[in-house]
Amino acid sequence: MAMTYNIPIQEHLGKYLDYAVKTGVKIFQGALVGLEAASGFARPLVAGDALLGHSMDEYDNTDGADGDIKAKVLAGDAAKGYLLTVLVDGVVVTSINAAVFASDDGTLSLTDGGSDSEVGKVANYIEDGKAVVQFLPFSL
Repeated sequence: MAMTYNIPIQEHLGKYLDYAVKTGVKIFQGALVGLEAASGFARPLVAGDALLGHSMDEYDNTDGADGDIKAKVLAGDAAKGYLLTVLVDGVVVTSINAAVFASDDGTLSLTDGGSDSEVGKVANYIEDGKAVVQFLPFSL
């Protein structure tokens, strides 16, 4: 339906977003947070989830219902994501620009296990197994 009145724009100018948390889960500070497509709720990332970002704190919804609590997540900029220094299995000096995959909320690798979530790219090499990763929320 065509608009017939003004609607003020509410631009989001920050690098953090709050997401409703799935029932029965605990998200640890620093964990990768995924979107469970079937329910629409945030949870500790499971292979195949879309990446929402990194958890800024610990959120425990093990005894709550879906959406009882919200998790503050580092989501970065919509176009560029965000950079973090992290451990990544398989990173070597020639890994810059390689795709990074997550198999769970704390395991990153340069190889896709088949159903892993692609979460970003290696932006810089620090040392074997450690890199700066450009995380790109919602990339699949």
